[in-house]
Amino acid sequence: MATAMARAMAKMSRAINGHLRMIFRHPRVLHKLSDIIIVVSLITASPMLWAGEWRFTPRVTKQETFSDNINQASSSAAHSDYVTQVTPGIGITGTGAKLSMNFDYAVDLLHYLHGTSSNSIDHRLQTSANAELLDEFLFLDLNASAGQQNTSSTGTLATDNLTVSSNTSNFLTYDISPFLRHRLGKYADSEIRYRRQQANNGGGFDTEVNTMSLNLSSGRFFSSLPWTVSATESKNSNSDNTSSTFRNVDTSVRYNFSRRYGVRLNVGYEDNDISSTRGSTRGLTWGLTGTWTPTPRTNFEAGYESRFFGNNFNILATHRMRRSIFNLSYSVDATTSANQQLESTLFPLVDAFGEPIVNPGVNDPNIPINRVSIGSDVIITTRLDAGLNMRGRRSNYGISIFNEERDFESGAGSEQVYGMRASASRTLSRRNSANIGFNWQINQQASNVEDTQWDINLGYTHTFSQEISTSMNYRHSENSSTGPGSGFKENRISANLNWLF
Repeated sequence: MATAMARAMAKMSRAINGHLRMIFRHPRVLHKLSDIIIVVSLITASPMLWAGEWRFTPRVTKQETFSDNINQASSSAAHSDYVTQVTPGIGITGTGAKLSMNFDYAVDLLHYLHGTSSNSIDHRLQTSANAELLDEFLFLDLNASAGQQNTSSTGTLATDNLTVSSNTSNFLTYDISPFLRHRLGKYADSEIRYRRQQANNGGGFDTEVNTMSLNLSSGRFFSSLPWTVSATESKNSNSDNTSSTFRNVDTSVRYNFSRRYGVRLNVGYEDNDISSTRGSTRGLTWGLTGTWTPTPRTNFEAGYESRFFGNNFNILATHRMRRSIFNLSYSVDATTSANQQLESTLFPLVDAFGEPIVNPGVNDPNIPINRVSIGSDVIITTRLDAGLNMRGRRSNYGISIFNEERDFESGAGSEQVYGMRASASRTLSRRNSANIGFNWQINQQASNVEDTQWDINLGYTHTFSQEISTSMNYRHSENSSTGPGSGFKENRISANLNWLF
């Protein structure tokens, strides 16, 4: 069965690559994607890996949508349209003796009644796999994703792939990482990892990331004074012939004064080769973090850190009650748009309380509007996130706020993005439920350009059975700008039918 499954996956990969070739027209990326599918096929050919519980969920969704401004233009150039969307897909999840995998693939077939030139085939892929190839020694992590995104963080920002916009593009990422683990008796555990990643935004800009890392962590002999030592080198190679390299060595030691209080000290050195207007991007790094765990449901960390971009505070806090959970984080870090893209997911696999979401790929994932523009710059991000989620017997509520400041190391300026999200859902009866959502965001550029975008969503769902459900949704969106863009208003109503096989 496993060999047949591997052959089926290889056949599926050829079909998917045929479609991707039409969309991406990028042979190098397609070649890498083929390599990934071949690796997965070889891994899954082992019956030992497949032993366990697996769930295969084929599905199809039919959706009809009317928009009075499908191209999100100013009122004088607004174009209304009816869109028919058919989305077949499949989800595969499970955990075997040596393999765990979460695979979801769907293809959106879009037909515009009055804009046939906008008809498209859009692919969505999110998959992650972890395999133990040799007992307690050789392992492999594999992640890949494909979907749609906004190429620029300014101007008109699409929230899904139905919007006809020149600012959207298809993206494809993969992340393959073999690693070795070895236990050094009771003294330490070691891990040597190689990681190869690629991000292709479909707009002609690609980034390839190669990372080598070595990690040592204390064993049970040091239970009263746990420590870690790590060394990492990561090189980003961009298609515009630019590159950035991050190198660091770090040592961490933790001491617990009691069950509730502790302190963690980090000391290291970084040697970065990046495009920057700073005098130096290398030097000693250090950090001191205090921890407070008053109860098993509450955790608070606050620290002070010194790196090449300055001295900064960081905070991480979680408080969980029986029916609610609160999260707060504040951090400063150096990253790139490719790294942000590689770390993102199309849709979450667990909810705010950490519980698995059943068939998470059924609904269309939204296109994030708070991402940085695609480019080769190294970015210093200062980000604050806070969120509160509550659930009752019939109702769920959530609210979150965020604020991210971005400083571009090449001297290209800075920008700030901040906003709020709120949602509520209620089970009306055994088969009926309703939901409402609100999103608001402001993007401020160094050139005194400010874009404001918000939307409100209303939805109603009726479930016929475990396999079949239908829903009605209404959304109103608005965008305004102090720059050249004149903003837009859009009203959209849709009806869909979900069928799980």
